[in-house]
Amino acid sequence: MLTLAITPFDLTTRSRSAALSLLLADTVAALSPADLGESDSAGESEIHAVSLTEFAHAWSWTRGLWHEGILDDTLSAAIAEQAHRAWERLSAGPLAAASRKPARAQATAPPVLDAARLIRSLASQSDPSVRLAVEAATMRACADHPTAFVRDAGDALLDRLIERSTQPMARLTLPIPDALDDDVIIELRRLLEASLAPLRTALEEVIAACYAGALPEPVREVCARRVAPLADALVREAVSIETALSDTSMRAVSLRIGIAPSDIALRAAEAALRGRQEHRPAALAADAHRAVVLSVKALAWDAASI
Repeated sequence: MLTLAITPFDLTTRSRSAALSLLLADTVAALSPADLGESDSAGESEIHAVSLTEFAHAWSWTRGLWHEGILDDTLSAAIAEQAHRAWERLSAGPLAAASRKPARAQATAPPVLDAARLIRSLASQSDPSVRLAVEAATMRACADHPTAFVRDAGDALLDRLIERSTQPMARLTLPIPDALDDDVIIELRRLLEASLAPLRTALEEVIAACYAGALPEPVREVCARRVAPLADALVREAVSIETALSDTSMRAVSLRIGIAPSDIALRAAEAALRGRQEHRPAALAADAHRAVVLSVKALAWDAASI
């Protein structure tokens, strides 16, 4: 069974990573805020109530996916444990020191990453450090429970540093729905099941081989010989569905399969800060724990050329 992992922020923003994972995987793992626990922050109850309402609205479109078992919280407790560790590292490291004012650096205890803080961040998208901790935690949990982590490729410095430290293994072209809600995903999975099933099996085997230490060239050969034809068949089927169903449009994405240090998000953020402070390119150290990362990048969709 193919399980892919995304962050809860991908569900809030309905990202390319969420669209691809929810269409492609048998199940999609994500952190549930409840697994972070609650801290004693009585003075923020009103703010938390407002954020909880906004969060519930932002995730309302996923209700059917949880009910169908497409979204799954099996890895949530493991991600939450790693999120607390990542948050401690962020709170004690150079990123926190750079963001604190000198007069308050010793006077204020570092905040706690709990369910309320994550929900506020999901509702407002205002605290990048929470997103960083959750992404790092998800990658580490994926490394510990061999699962592929899916993330959007980007042009920001942090994204470029992560990409630079990821060993590329193979690339595929796949379709995703342009509008993301539970009914669309459930219907597309039903219509595309004949094409999805063999692709899931092939991708699961490639991800397992990557975790087992396979070299890039054999992985590329397997992808070119076995996985790419299945991906192309899915693209063609998606084009036919797009033509038949006027309310569902599709777009193409490039999926890069790679292997990266499981704490690369934290290392990249710290290296980016050092690079800015020291006015030199950032250098990243290696980490023994490796995660399979699927990077999703938008492509131009030209159905006439398929």
